[in-house]
Amino acid sequence: TAALLRGRLLLATSLMDMQQGKTEQANEQTKRADALMQEGAKWLERALAKPIENATSGEKNARAWALVRAAMLAEELDDIQKMKDFAEASLALFEVGAEHRGIAIAKHWIGRLFIRLDQLDRAQSIFQESLAEFRRLEDPYWERLNNYFITMVLVRKGE
Repeated sequence: TAALLRGRLLLATSLMDMQQGKTEQANEQTKRADALMQEGAKWLERALAKPIENATSGEKNARAWALVRAAMLAEELDDIQKMKDFAEASLALFEVGAEHRGIAIAKHWIGRLFIRLDQLDRAQSIFQESLAEFRRLEDPYWERLNNYFITMVLVRKGE
């Protein structure tokens, strides 16, 4: 949604202000960004709350991608339960449609959820599943991102 995008832009601007020593301005922008992202989350949740009876495969796929975005936003807003619900729901929809890229991305977000829950073995395992799929899909961006998170998990585990 537009509110979410404005919120993310304000966060980026607040980081630049913080680097320039404009602490008060950065704090105000961060508060405004948080409010905008919460507004965006409410809009997204209302849209996802609508039933999808007799949905086409395209509609189910679009809903799965919206659920991924909702999981991302929930993590940013530090709402771990919603992050879990949205990530798991997106994975289930992607699996029904055999959407391999979507499955791998949903698994990536579930891996991030496991990190937040301090379930590092589970996080490592699902990141490795996601990484294997992205290698099969030849997607270097997501390969690097999953490698980064696997490394982070190994460091946190002391390995």
